[in-house]
Amino acid sequence: MIKNFIKKYFEKFNFKILEFRNANFVKFFSHKIFDYTENTESFTEVRREKYLQNLTVKFINPILRFIYVSLVFMIGGCAYSFTGSSIPSDMKTIAIPVFEDISGYTEAGLRENLTNALIQKFIQDNSLQVVDRKFSDTILEGIITSLRDEPFVITGNEQVNSRRVVIQVKVRFTDQRSKKQLWEKSFSQYSDYAAEGGLFAKQQAIQKAIENLTEDILIATVSDW
Repeated sequence: MIKNFIKKYFEKFNFKILEFRNANFVKFFSHKIFDYTENTESFTEVRREKYLQNLTVKFINPILRFIYVSLVFMIGGCAYSFTGSSIPSDMKTIAIPVFEDISGYTEAGLRENLTNALIQKFIQDNSLQVVDRKFSDTILEGIITSLRDEPFVITGNEQVNSRRVVIQVKVRFTDQRSKKQLWEKSFSQYSDYAAEGGLFAKQQAIQKAIENLTEDILIATVSDW
């Protein structure tokens, strides 16, 4: 395709026949593509095709490779920008105190469980080092505002086949050095479980909702700037 394009391009500009008579040396220079040559006869179609092939190999292919590499970097840069930028380089540490629980739901150890799961997310991610609040650059504080356990799938005879656990929290992220609040957001996640599964299935659903919730909070903290 490229060769045909170049061929048509040069034909458009009357690059069909170069004829020089009664000359000892012929110098043809076009953007440093052709060399000196001795020739007193017309260029034939075959020789022209050969020049076009050499042109493609020596000049066009490297240019296309350069364009390709440039496009890869440009596309990569665009893709990165859609995901949000990372945290500022001067932020190194974070404190995550135990979340407050005002949900009114009698779930023993809920706030400790959620806080510990969130701390583990940050340790695994390693973007910010979790430290005591006395020494941290930033602090992530949260409140569990709601935990609901409600019927989700009810059959025709009014029997509950499936239930859904929904957990909602409000989180505030603050730069402790400047005392500036960086953001405050609400997060909500859920998980379903079979009604006949009893307490064990319910605990698994709560843990799954916490897993999804803490993942959302981590992403909002380290990526969503």
